[in-house]
Amino acid sequence: MSNGTSPLSVLRGVRAIIVVILAIAFLATAAYSVMSDGSLRGMTTRITYANRYCTTSPGTIVKTVTFYILASVWSTSSLHTSISSVAFSLAVDGVNLGTDHLSDSYWDPGHYARFNMTFTDPQASPVALPATSTLVLAMTASATAGIAASSVTASDQAIETFGNTSC
Repeated sequence: MSNGTSPLSVLRGVRAIIVVILAIAFLATAAYSVMSDGSLRGMTTRITYANRYCTTSPGTIVKTVTFYILASVWSTSSLHTSISSVAFSLAVDGVNLGTDHLSDSYWDPGHYARFNMTFTDPQASPVALPATSTLVLAMTASATAGIAASSVTASDQAIETFGNTSC
């Protein structure tokens, strides 16, 4: 070659560029994988609003205690996250009130999903309700974020003061 570079040194330069490109690709994939996993492991749910009221069954005078719950779900990492097969269970003062199956949802970084649900407590006496109750809301779902997919669980506990002790 006229400029003093041999084909061997050109080949070494190309190899070095390929190694650098492969290293960058590996590091980017590893970082995205960690973020994907973090989005699933960082799943959080919170009771954002709770209300207790009584409903009357149609055609009767029997009152049933009902809990209305508004919950938010989000992830701590900043990737688009989606959840499906969403199920929430509510326990009030240690009594499991059942499970509510809800619609699939998704959110983008910095946002969250909201879920509205109602649970009835057939054992509660509408004339002798505690002023304060401990609520435990548990969520299970199938979640996808980035390249990760997994079954996830999250829960929240709140002590709510409803005030009224009968209805």
